[in-house]
Amino acid sequence: MNLRRSWEVYFAFTIFLTAGRAYSFFAPESPEHLYFTVLNAFEHGFSLFYILAVLQIALTAFHWLPLALYLFQRRLGPPLFWQVMFVLRAILDTAGNSYTKNTLVSLYQNDPWVCALTLLYLVLPYVPWYWACWRYAFMQKEA
Repeated sequence: MNLRRSWEVYFAFTIFLTAGRAYSFFAPESPEHLYFTVLNAFEHGFSLFYILAVLQIALTAFHWLPLALYLFQRRLGPPLFWQVMFVLRAILDTAGNSYTKNTLVSLYQNDPWVCALTLLYLVLPYVPWYWACWRYAFMQKEA
């Protein structure tokens, strides 16, 4: 399998990653949906966490575009736009996922090794995506 085909397969995989994350968030029977429902029931000020999670999912879906542009070696827009979007995604991926953060904190309290392995399990699938988006945003030449 050549490198281009690997990236194409990975692109399809990112669609499933994002769809799974969106389903986990929006499906009424999912634990994550229940988490946000309970959180909002206590205080509406916690709706900020819900908004951040929705923005994180939306920005993750939007980042299919720079991944595809990187894959097909096409330019679209100024690099500064993609740099800002990359940084915004990194911020939202860390700040916009309170359910996962709380799960990891709980795991850490119980068993730090399980927490570390879970974190690796959660982060590793996104490493090539971040790498490609970083290269697309920061390594392209100005026109």
